[in-house]
Amino acid sequence: MTRTDTDTSQHTGAHRLSITSEHLSEMIEHVRSWYPLEGCGLLAMRDDQVTRVYRGTNVARSATFYEMDPREVLDSMQDIDERAERLGAIFHSHPSTQAWPSPTDRELIFDPDVFMIIISLADDEPDIRAFRDDGEISEVPIQVADTATRGETP
Repeated sequence: MTRTDTDTSQHTGAHRLSITSEHLSEMIEHVRSWYPLEGCGLLAMRDDQVTRVYRGTNVARSATFYEMDPREVLDSMQDIDERAERLGAIFHSHPSTQAWPSPTDRELIFDPDVFMIIISLADDEPDIRAFRDDGEISEVPIQVADTATRGETP
């Protein structure tokens, strides 16, 4: 179905990201709906488990840059706070390039505890990778876990 890199031997950080296939599918569906422009959104997390996907509007309307609607960001962050969760990741797509942080992406990583997820739509199957920046960019393992999601509420 979708390519995610779950071989932890390639990753330097101790952090990881656990996501259900349902959340993964929701992210892919969202960024595909923006193609050929970049799609974007946020992920709420509890511990290392994704609990909710917040679909964003790319107000930049660009194929090479995203800017999530500020009102949506505020609303999402308020909902995350009310659920006693945390902003765990920002995701966006690369419609025609690989799932690797561009120089612009690297400037946008603002917190080592908030992952950047890039979904490349350059090939038939999306390539999904997660990154963090704690002084240097490192790839974070993505674990697709469809067992009980700790603390998720509809």
